[in-house]
Amino acid sequence: MNQTGQINQDLLLLQLRATTFGISYNDLLSANRAAIDWRSWSKAIAQFALRYEQLAEQAMVGGHPQSSAQWWQSATNYYHFAQMFMQGSQKIEYQTKSRQAYCQFTKLAPAAPQRIAIAYQAITLPGYIQVSHAGAPVVILLGGLEFAKEVELHQLGQPFLARGVSVVCFDTPGQGELSQIHATTADFELTMKAVLDFLYAQAYATPASPVGIFGICAGGFGGMRAAAIDKRIAACISVSGFADGGPFLNLSARNKEMIARMFGVDDDQAMAESAHYFPALPDLPQAVACPLLLVHGSADHLVPIEQIERLQAWAQGEIDTWILEGAEHICYSRFGDVLPVLGDWMAAQLGESPPVDKALFKS
Repeated sequence: MNQTGQINQDLLLLQLRATTFGISYNDLLSANRAAIDWRSWSKAIAQFALRYEQLAEQAMVGGHPQSSAQWWQSATNYYHFAQMFMQGSQKIEYQTKSRQAYCQFTKLAPAAPQRIAIAYQAITLPGYIQVSHAGAPVVILLGGLEFAKEVELHQLGQPFLARGVSVVCFDTPGQGELSQIHATTADFELTMKAVLDFLYAQAYATPASPVGIFGICAGGFGGMRAAAIDKRIAACISVSGFADGGPFLNLSARNKEMIARMFGVDDDQAMAESAHYFPALPDLPQAVACPLLLVHGSADHLVPIEQIERLQAWAQGEIDTWILEGAEHICYSRFGDVLPVLGDWMAAQLGESPPVDKALFKS
């Protein structure tokens, strides 16, 4: 890609994230060669999305629903990454096309995700649930910045499903389908209470089918906050989560703008009030008491190791920590090693598999 200046680490991580979540390496190279800036890169990715959309339609007409489902999923992923560097109507168009493609995918996929609607104050939180089997425990998936329930969270749910754990994901206020409707709030535990109330009311969760939570980055922060306050959460995994809003002072300009948009404030206000939007977990009146697994990359440029040490000192229950040597923020480059173990750990905590070997966390 021809760009003036140095491509910063956030953009490099985004491309690593793209290949992790469904963008083929060859397509990524083609988009990089064709683009002169990030807007043209996005349009190149969108052209691939359109191609997969057309292939999905052709496959369905030809009587090949499995291929159609696969290509609809590709279109979902490509439109999602195409929207990231767009603004205004073009961004909304690509986001909408990604969700529409996922809707087509759910009509064809085996063990298809089921659309759910969760009542929360005066709005509805849209989401999906995939049920592993009757009476299965459930894990709630919480993503990082710009994660989509149809893309990253869908794929992150697969290791849990394969181990007998149902998965649920949803859009919080200020994200996904609600990004144009309702601003994000700091009291995330109220959102999680609505989700847990829904799971128990619909009998997806019962005393015999416990609920775990898995969060990445800001989702890890929110998941730990919810686990500390709502004792219905039986286990918690945080990948690159943090103890307070300090890491947000180090965000790139683009990500600062994103945070400001989510909370409905200007960039300067968002950063100045980061401690308000991400209040320190150790300041809560109670700590996480359920089993907690912290996963962190030693080369994380955003969340320093001191944040993990604060979380270790704060948690009161069983705590496991896995520091991945050389791994970056969110540890994308190690997902092949990490996700199976995280699936095993959560399944063990929720009663679906034997305990994992703690020696793994020293690798």
